[in-house]
Amino acid sequence: MVIVKNMIAAAPQEVPIARISTKYMEDLQIILPVSGGSDIQGYRNEAGKMDLYSVGTDDRVYRLRPNDNQYAPYTVQALGVQARQLSLFEILGDSPKGPRMIGLNSAGKATLCSYNNITQNYVQKEFQPANATKKIEQILALRNATGNIYVNVILEGGQLANSYFDPVNETWKSADWVPIKGPAGHDAVVKSIAMVRNNPTQSGLFAIGSDDFVWFCEDNYFFNSMRNLGFKKVSHISVVKDIENRLNIFAVEKDTGLLWLKREKKYSVNFKIDFDDWVQLSDLTYMPLTKIYATQRFDNLLEVFGIGENGKLYHINQYTKTENRKINTYWDKLFELGNEVGNSIFSVVRNESGYSEVYTVTHDNSLLRFWQSPQTTQWFSQKLYTEEPTQQNAVSVPTHSLEVTVLNRSGSPEPNAPVTISTSFFSNLQINGLSYQTSAVDKIQTKADPSGRLVILQRANSLSCATVFLNTPFTEEGAPVQIEPNGQLQYKLQGITAQDVLEAKDAQGNYLLSGEYRTEAHAESMANISQQSMVLGMRDDVALPVMYKFASRSTRGWDTRVNYAAMNAQSWEIDFTSGFPTYSNVTAHEISEWKGLRLSEMNASGLTGFFDADGWWGKFWNSIKEGVSDIWAGIKKIIVEKIIDPITGLVGKVKVFFHMIIDGITQVYESVIEFVQQAFDFVEGVWNWIKVKLEQLYEWLAFFFNWGDIERMAEAVKYSFNTVLDFSDLFINTYRQQIYAGIEGFKDTIKEGVDEFIAKLNGQPTMGSYGSEYEDHDPEKQQSTDHNPLVNAFTQSLASGAANGSGPIVALKRVSDDPLQGLFDQLSRYADNFQFGDAGKAIDEAFNFFYEIGGHPDDALNLLISGVTKIAEAIAIAAIDLAEAIILSFFDAMSDLIKAFKNILNAGWEIPIVSPIYKFITGSNLTFTPLQLVSYMVAIPATLLYKIIYGVAPFPDEASLLYFKSKFTVDWLAMEAGIPIPASRRARVLVWTLDDHDQLKKNFLSANCANTFIRMLVDMSTAGMIATEEDADAMYKGSIVSITMRYMTGFFTMPWAMTPNLGPPTCPAGSKGFVATIWICQQIFGPTRGLLCTLFRAGPYVGEITLSAWGAANLIMTSVNYAKTPDEDKNPLAFARGLTLMIPAQLLRFLDLPAYNNPGTYYIPVIILEVCIAGGYLSSFGINIAEASRVGDENLVKDVNAFSAYNSRRRAYVPVLN
Repeated sequence: MVIVKNMIAAAPQEVPIARISTKYMEDLQIILPVSGGSDIQGYRNEAGKMDLYSVGTDDRVYRLRPNDNQYAPYTVQALGVQARQLSLFEILGDSPKGPRMIGLNSAGKATLCSYNNITQNYVQKEFQPANATKKIEQILALRNATGNIYVNVILEGGQLANSYFDPVNETWKSADWVPIKGPAGHDAVVKSIAMVRNNPTQSGLFAIGSDDFVWFCEDNYFFNSMRNLGFKKVSHISVVKDIENRLNIFAVEKDTGLLWLKREKKYSVNFKIDFDDWVQLSDLTYMPLTKIYATQRFDNLLEVFGIGENGKLYHINQYTKTENRKINTYWDKLFELGNEVGNSIFSVVRNESGYSEVYTVTHDNSLLRFWQSPQTTQWFSQKLYTEEPTQQNAVSVPTHSLEVTVLNRSGSPEPNAPVTISTSFFSNLQINGLSYQTSAVDKIQTKADPSGRLVILQRANSLSCATVFLNTPFTEEGAPVQIEPNGQLQYKLQGITAQDVLEAKDAQGNYLLSGEYRTEAHAESMANISQQSMVLGMRDDVALPVMYKFASRSTRGWDTRVNYAAMNAQSWEIDFTSGFPTYSNVTAHEISEWKGLRLSEMNASGLTGFFDADGWWGKFWNSIKEGVSDIWAGIKKIIVEKIIDPITGLVGKVKVFFHMIIDGITQVYESVIEFVQQAFDFVEGVWNWIKVKLEQLYEWLAFFFNWGDIERMAEAVKYSFNTVLDFSDLFINTYRQQIYAGIEGFKDTIKEGVDEFIAKLNGQPTMGSYGSEYEDHDPEKQQSTDHNPLVNAFTQSLASGAANGSGPIVALKRVSDDPLQGLFDQLSRYADNFQFGDAGKAIDEAFNFFYEIGGHPDDALNLLISGVTKIAEAIAIAAIDLAEAIILSFFDAMSDLIKAFKNILNAGWEIPIVSPIYKFITGSNLTFTPLQLVSYMVAIPATLLYKIIYGVAPFPDEASLLYFKSKFTVDWLAMEAGIPIPASRRARVLVWTLDDHDQLKKNFLSANCANTFIRMLVDMSTAGMIATEEDADAMYKGSIVSITMRYMTGFFTMPWAMTPNLGPPTCPAGSKGFVATIWICQQIFGPTRGLLCTLFRAGPYVGEITLSAWGAANLIMTSVNYAKTPDEDKNPLAFARGLTLMIPAQLLRFLDLPAYNNPGTYYIPVIILEVCIAGGYLSSFGINIAEASRVGDENLVKDVNAFSAYNSRRRAYVPVLN
């Protein structure tokens, strides 16, 4: 079963609804940073998303559109026009494809760009009053309440003028630009003009006059004149309307760089707009500002971004405070965020959720987005990415990777489950390979893949990230699954030790604690800060790499806050006065005394109390991250106070105090810990303070693939595959008569053997519980097969159809004397006889056995193994009776089939998304063979699992790989199986040691673990394709990959690798070599039979009916053999691993036949199959891990002496060909 049994026992009233796997890691994506330009304007598109219009250095206009359901967050489109200083607007009846644009062309003339519905492109023309000749220096256009478009311009010499036009017939109302009068009644000469940023329909005009004063005109009609708003000389202005619809003019004072505000009065007289006096918002202690950009926040309060003379970003915002039952609004202090802007290419927009976003251009000419979490107030920055245009190159991306398996009410994966996803704040997510924008209000409707999985990637711009909320068919109303995508990171950080900190290095091998900081005491302090910070992020459940979420009426619902009651009661502090962040525990009494001293110091400076201004938390940590000198040097101490609830005795609240001394004045800021993200801000911020940046923390804390180890493992997988494939051909040609006789003799023992097996079953195990006592549920081992970028890309390409197309296939002769054609014809007749003859009754009985569970497909896992075995018995008897005529034909054609398969395995494939990732991993080109693809898909998790279990890489260097190849050969396998080989070849076979056998078993079981998990994903996808009768070409690559992995299951568990001293195949059931008989039958009638069906494009009936027939025979042969094997020779783990896999992988495949799946049956049969695949494969996977973990503990070969004796016996019974 999927869910750990003791978890269900511990919470019997709760229902498991999701398996969560998180990892802070590198991921591979096909994306490219968006280049910047000379101008950026935001405009809401028809879908409500914020498009960005960027002007390149050559004045070419590009549109950046945020994507949903695409490969990358943005698409970039060249609009085919050239203009700058864009003003964007729409009129009634305009195409939803894009707004109109007024701007300037290279000659300084006004130009109009409009979207043409017929050509589906923008068209551009020079567009200004007919007699206008003067060059334009600045242009701003806006729509008036009448619908006309008013265009305000500054002409050569600074002359202010305007005109307007009817946008319907595009006619100007004046023959030339009309001058606007200044305050003194003369033609106005101004330095710059502005409009209200957050009001698309307006008539007011603002300017900085030639005298540097702010001029204003209520209506920019020809006959109006500007008026001077007061005696304050300014260099830059920005105007917005507030929540009361009152104008707010923000201005940078000339010469001083101070920030001032002039606000529209609530009540005006004489039918004109009046303003309050100028109010100073910053003082001379701050860096002078050069430019400002004002906007409304998500809560409709105002905020202003400023660029200082030092090229750094500054911020100030309003906040509210309840006083005497009245909510008053105040302005916070101007604060240096520290981000380098360094140029005037800067734009502030308000997205569809109401959040402010800043866009600017970085020094490497990439477009940068900068935004704030409305919960924690932390700031994030990220380059904008578009799909890599050539589709040939993948890049490594820092990622908070989240894989969710949607579970039904019995704890089994729910295929294709509909889900709704949202996040705690505005985020770009990649969900099952496609990009989406989400927030608390922007929800994504999607579905899990056929295995019930969702792969959700969030770019790691910080150690913290947005909380993900997930609604499934099994969540309670109003209680979504809440997921912290950095759960594995939290688990890692809360276990960090001083030794871990001392050993921490970046990608270049540099210690993070270096120089004078590199001491044990400092390392201990950083470890304590990490551990205690993670305590602050406690939720209702403990953070683990793999977690299970439950449906319960006690779930808190949409609530992103931490759980105070789950925290320990220890308060603590970080002291920065020594030059290094020093951790220590503090008591409530010590905190009280400290507060008193700080209040006295502040009172002496005229400050009345601690500051608790809104937004301080995010500003402080961003300033530390950006190295703002005043903040970095000013911080003296941070105290975390845990306030105990006197009634419960548990933590009821957590406050954080920031003690700073700036310009000799003591300041204390007070914040409250409420959200998980704040815990990560602590860790990242403190490391930032000692000049260790996020990139270095990522290189230390994140998981990186060791591509060298993986490449060697992939080569070993590929080599092993080819070796065992060649050995299979040799084995069949040698033992064909013994195998045939063994199958014939087995028929007579089926009924008695099945009864014996059922009698020996321990209790009444079900399909979902069988072997559960052996499963290894170690979270790290269980997670080893998650977060595989190559597998995710391939399964997503299958689901989307990107892997469609047959690719090169073997050219087969369609003539009667072709042995493969004749064999296929026999197989088709076999399927017809099985489906429509007496044997079909057994299939019908099996169908009814499973279909009787009705509308609850997950109940299939509760069916008894004994019942399934009896069903298989009936099918097996008919299958073996009917198969007598084709068994020898398969033997005859085996060499031809293997040759055909090798041709397929060496065919070149290219698959979108998959190919660039393969190219990145291997350093080769975009083309790969199916065997190369599968080898790498398996090698990635197999290498990781091997390292987790055994502590080293399977092939740590090239020498170890060469050693393996020199020993694991066709001739060695032949000698193991008692096959005669020439003396010259026999002499070259190297002697194996006990360690060699253990190493082989470790390699193969690790690879089989990975293979089993990936098979589950691929087989669930192909089952769904068959049931819905998708086009055969769409299934070809999935089928080839599935067949290859089915071969690998047999190869990695071949009896001579699992059991030394096995010898040749024998009969009857229960004899030592009968497992070899079963093994070769499985290779022939399992994947080789499937290969034949694929080669000849057989329909699903031939393929699935014959697979189920063999599955029944395989199950009965394996079960009877296990029952008859002496107890001392039984391997219960190996049997449970095989049984839990073969039932869904083979016996039940008839359930995906299209005849059983249609709207009338609600596709319940294939859903039952997919549930059984998930439950069975995952059980086999867990048992396989346990089996791999016990290698070396078996009693098959007890010591080196016994192994030496075994080698002697082996050489004695291997015939020699002279």
